[in-house]
Amino acid sequence: MTRPAGVTAAHWYELPGVSEEAIRHSERFRKVANRYPRQVAEAYGLDLARAMADTDEQVATTVAAWEKDQGLVPQNWPAYGQWEREQPEGVDHGL
Repeated sequence: MTRPAGVTAAHWYELPGVSEEAIRHSERFRKVANRYPRQVAEAYGLDLARAMADTDEQVATTVAAWEKDQGLVPQNWPAYGQWEREQPEGVDHGL
């Protein structure tokens, strides 16, 4: 589960039903791009523990393969995350 838009990190930790595993997953993969945790979770069939056990390179390969399998164009998530960080605060970074 990724942190919903508009929910601050402080409130995220207090939401009922949000596991420590989901929080760690979101924190790790959000460093790449805001929507990357969701892509990772989908690519791993929501098996967050397996995603967390893999290296960043393994995760990127798995996500790209999943995107192709879904008929999507694989994204360059690190570049997308860099673009997000360069945008003004409050801008929706929808794909």
